[in-house]
Amino acid sequence: MKKKITHVSKKGFNQSSKIIAYKLGINASIILSNLIYKHNYWYDENKLKNIDGEYYFYITYINLQAETTLNQSAIKKAIKALKNADLINVKRKGVPATNHYCLNQKAIDNFESKYEFEYLSWIETINNSAKKDRNRFTYQSKIKRSSQTLASSLKNVTEDSEMAMISQIRNAMGQETHFSGLN
Repeated sequence: MKKKITHVSKKGFNQSSKIIAYKLGINASIILSNLIYKHNYWYDENKLKNIDGEYYFYITYINLQAETTLNQSAIKKAIKALKNADLINVKRKGVPATNHYCLNQKAIDNFESKYEFEYLSWIETINNSAKKDRNRFTYQSKIKRSSQTLASSLKNVTEDSEMAMISQIRNAMGQETHFSGLN
């Protein structure tokens, strides 16, 4: 299909950072994407909570699991990676206690800027490897096609040559017998 895809799903799509996926893992990138979505949702609803001068929102692991399809273990690891990179802050509040998240927009932007060159270099390496693989595959395909063509040609040549060789052998034998006087 040669046209722009404009599909809008009622269930949504995740848009995640390739740079964060490269450095922290795809799960961390997916979780951050979902946390950004939830932050913006609560912002639009004017329901972000001011905790110690920063604006937080809450979402449970069960809701993150429903939103991302990741299991709770993967979600916890991803949140830990995001916290360790200082991209998010997490506070437990309420009864029962739930995780409240605050996104560090500046750290997210700086993280992407900091690792962009490394990511692009990695992509270039991957593309070069892929190009070498394509060239090697193309070369091997050409050799295989050439071998098949040669084998086919040799089969035809062999059948014709076999008759010619038999004829040459008979001629040679006839000449030898003639010269030996055994005709």
